[in-house]
Amino acid sequence: MIDGDEHQEQSGVGALAGVALSSDSSSAFGHVRVLGVPDSGLEDALYAVFDGLGVSSGAVSESWSTVVPVVEHAGVYYLPVPMFAPDGGAVTVVVTDGHARSATLELTVEPLPPRRHGALDEIIDALDGLLAAATESRGLQYPDEWVGWRDNLDGMPTQLWPLMEAWTVTLDEANPESLVAMSFTVEGLELVERMLADDRMIATVQAAEASLLSVPEAFASALDASRVSSHTSVPHRTSSTDASPARSTYGTVVDGVVRVPGEPEITTPEQLALFLETYRSVVQLEQNIELLDEVLLSHVSTIATIGALSVSGPAGGAVLSAGTRAAMAAVVKAAKALGGTAGVSRWFLPCCLRELEVELDPPGALIPVEDGEPNQVRLTSARVVAESEGVNVAREMVERLIGAIGGRVEKAFINPAVTSHLNETVADLSGDFGLTQAARDFAGEQLADVRALVFEWTDIDVMGDEPQKWLRHQVATIDGVGAPIIEYAPTDTDRYEFRLRAPQAFARQDSVLRFLTDSDVLRASAAIDTVLVDLRYVRVVFGIERLRLSIDDFDAGQPIPVPVRIDHTVLRGVELEAVLDVRLDPEFPAAGVGSVRISPGSCVGTECVVEYIPGDPDGFPSNGVLLYAEFIGDGGIRGHSEAPPRVGVTSIVFDRPDIEVVPADGCVPWDESLQFSAREADDGEWVPHSDVVWSVTVGSISSGGLFTAPAEGVGEARIRATLVVDPDVWAEATITYGLCDGESFFELSGPVNRKEDSLHTYFFDDGAPELWMLTLSGPVHLLQFESNQLVPVTGGVYQVNDSFASGTFFAALIPHDEDADEIEIRSGTISFSNVTPEFAVGTFDLYADDNLRVQGVFLAEPYTF
Repeated sequence: MIDGDEHQEQSGVGALAGVALSSDSSSAFGHVRVLGVPDSGLEDALYAVFDGLGVSSGAVSESWSTVVPVVEHAGVYYLPVPMFAPDGGAVTVVVTDGHARSATLELTVEPLPPRRHGALDEIIDALDGLLAAATESRGLQYPDEWVGWRDNLDGMPTQLWPLMEAWTVTLDEANPESLVAMSFTVEGLELVERMLADDRMIATVQAAEASLLSVPEAFASALDASRVSSHTSVPHRTSSTDASPARSTYGTVVDGVVRVPGEPEITTPEQLALFLETYRSVVQLEQNIELLDEVLLSHVSTIATIGALSVSGPAGGAVLSAGTRAAMAAVVKAAKALGGTAGVSRWFLPCCLRELEVELDPPGALIPVEDGEPNQVRLTSARVVAESEGVNVAREMVERLIGAIGGRVEKAFINPAVTSHLNETVADLSGDFGLTQAARDFAGEQLADVRALVFEWTDIDVMGDEPQKWLRHQVATIDGVGAPIIEYAPTDTDRYEFRLRAPQAFARQDSVLRFLTDSDVLRASAAIDTVLVDLRYVRVVFGIERLRLSIDDFDAGQPIPVPVRIDHTVLRGVELEAVLDVRLDPEFPAAGVGSVRISPGSCVGTECVVEYIPGDPDGFPSNGVLLYAEFIGDGGIRGHSEAPPRVGVTSIVFDRPDIEVVPADGCVPWDESLQFSAREADDGEWVPHSDVVWSVTVGSISSGGLFTAPAEGVGEARIRATLVVDPDVWAEATITYGLCDGESFFELSGPVNRKEDSLHTYFFDDGAPELWMLTLSGPVHLLQFESNQLVPVTGGVYQVNDSFASGTFFAALIPHDEDADEIEIRSGTISFSNVTPEFAVGTFDLYADDNLRVQGVFLAEPYTF
């Protein structure tokens, strides 16, 4: 403390050198914000050293000095201003933490306002009304219930301790230091009513009363719900293998949070708004009382310690009486007890909106028609789930019990009779919380795994008669770029409606409609529901994918029905026949196309029957005809150039059957014949020869399908059958002809080499070498004739005649001189090399019976005459 005779202006030192006050004046029991307090670097808590002069009737009393703690609340620092004198005066302030300090700051303390007569009675009446409403809402008599509980605390519900505390220090006539029982001096009553004249104390108490009286059912439910475990057994606990939420006597347990239905029931947005506002009021009330306690009420002790404070009056300075100080202390106790009551009540009020679920017409914002009413999407329902903030009831209740029964018992319950009773039972009460089973349950093992108790209200209507009052909306694209396909369309019915926009509705399908609760009227963080908007364009759909015509349809010449329907339309005020156009492509009178029309009287609702009349089968396009049906109505947002077409299409084809030729392959020797036929591929029905045209690439074939092979040569022949009615429908078979019996013929392409040796050598008369033809007949093992190609069966050297295990063949050399006799070969070898599919090189070394030996090289290839 700084002595008055040493008062002088000081400069700031250290981290607090820049501290200043937000104002140079304040009312007594008010507060001034302290600016410039650093976030770090402070050695200890802050406090302020006040120096000043008490003023009374213009006379200067002795100087004084006092120290008051600086209050930090929600990150903001406040300087409480004590009442140094009822009529105010000038003071100086130095803010310090014991090390650093601010400069000397000047502050003018304003006089207390004029006396407000009856202010003390107002605060007593407010508290009395509050406690009466809370009691009677539970069906109990007031104040009889409190008097009975005061005299029999064992029977009082545990959760009523905060109310009992408030009642005892304010309204218990048996307590000589309660507000209603206290006697005031004239000066003391005047001072108290001047203190209360600025409304802050009374306003705080009245706000608490209003918040609880606005929804008395909530407070009554709170009292009952806080005893929810009075007669319960141990709840089920969730094991690590449980797949579903646990159930307990408290409600559903999920991740340690017990959820129970909130009371009273909330069904309308007006009720929800009131409850949410009440919660915010209670929270604000707690904060106000906390700040009032820290800034204003705590200075009663300052008043009590400043014995030299002057009270203006004819007699000059006078010290505050003990009775006045006690009255002021009683006011403080009542307000502080009221803060505890508010803290309990907020546990059972909805604070938050967890879920919003909207219903739209059409459901899910799936717009089923593009040509409906201009306003295509309507909000039909909006419901939210609200919940309380969640509280560990066990911890909170036990802490309040301990606080009430322990350190605060002497201060709170001044009535000597009550105090003596409490003193006898403090040990029992604080040891096992034996007042009620509820306290034991809250503190026991049953809630060991419960982190919070949450009350929830489900299925709350937040639409009501004025949805725009409770909800907000957002219309956007998914990526937030560009304009969405719908826009808000206010109506006289005050309902949420939205209309389609062109050309956006035809350019994109990625819009969302989002609803939010309005935080300005439903005082909580907004709950949100988002729906994807999807538009169904008008669509024309034929009942068949393809119309297949048979020759019988052409022969009959009768109309053929084709069903068609229009999806995603409402046909407002028009008949479908008037807004449906049908046509063919290519159009009539192209030869063979036919014609189309809407069957008279066939349209019912959004469905019609289109009739197709076949044309000439000979002129019917081979690639078919397209049948179009177009919706030409002009409802909704149609008419824009970017609107997609509303055309349905199906095809009409001449359903000529696929055919096949039988047999599909084979081999026909020279000059021999083979019968071919045609049949339908799908059902095997034979096609008359008169309905097909037969043709062949080699050889000849009759109109009845009889093929005859050439008299010479080898190769392939393709036999084709073509439908008379449609030349585009045909089938083929491929056969080989000529060599079909396994004989192979080889022609010498070089001279015969005659070798003179011990054997007789055969010479013609002219002695000249001759070209010979080597013929081989019988089982062919050297080269095999397949598909007009030479294919080697095996490799190596082949022995003539009896050297073949699989059979023999006859070999002979035939001179080119047709008159010469064939020379029969009896033995020898023939080998092949350079074998390809077209030819092979043969080498022979052969012997005849007359010891003729013949050697040579020849080219083996299919022989042609």
